[in-house]
Amino acid sequence: MAYSALRIAFGNPFLNSYLLFTVAMFGLWVYTNATFGPQGRNWLPYLLPAFSVGVIYAPMVLTHKRSRAVFSGAIVALLVAYCVVGGYYAVKTIKQRYYTNALAVSSVNLAGRQRLGSGSAIGIDKIDGIGWPDVTEGTTVTIAGWTVDEAHQSPGTAVVLVVDGNLDFPGVYGLARQDVVDRYHLEAYRSSGFTVSFSTSGMSAGQHKASVDLVSSDGSGYYEVLPLQFTVVPG
Repeated sequence: MAYSALRIAFGNPFLNSYLLFTVAMFGLWVYTNATFGPQGRNWLPYLLPAFSVGVIYAPMVLTHKRSRAVFSGAIVALLVAYCVVGGYYAVKTIKQRYYTNALAVSSVNLAGRQRLGSGSAIGIDKIDGIGWPDVTEGTTVTIAGWTVDEAHQSPGTAVVLVVDGNLDFPGVYGLARQDVVDRYHLEAYRSSGFTVSFSTSGMSAGQHKASVDLVSSDGSGYYEVLPLQFTVVPG
């Protein structure tokens, strides 16, 4: 009886893989002090057992061998069609998100560039980081907003986050911002949105200084548009 119960319990690969995967996700969440944020790509290991159920195990409910083969073939065909359609639109999505608006994501070296005074403007939508500005070591902090080179009535060329004067984190710059266009009545400011992220991994406990810097539209200098202070708390 016990053998039969164990065989039934471990005979469903879909359910067992799901349970193991869920345990692993919660284990990582606890191990990283709630700083681990599961994302869609974390589910990739779960695709094989999920597909196996539809292609191998589900057809077993059919009594005829030929019916099982037809059912499995139909599932495989649907999966292939899904991959083809999904792959096509995935490329279009990436192109629209990262290339249509001419986003600047390249690393920028501020060394040798002149630090400029007034002539810039910035607006912050949010700063995401558990407990900000007191963040646990290993936390990822994301800053989102907009910034423009007012002196040239234009967006800048790049956004960089500088921590403690020596750690540079390039940001994504060039996101469309209709609200900034409406605020300044200037179409040139449309591609002025940005996001920039950094991790506190490896940073010593205590206070740190950071700044969001905007490279000017002509690339000759940069503005320190947002000075910040935060504290790293030991995990």
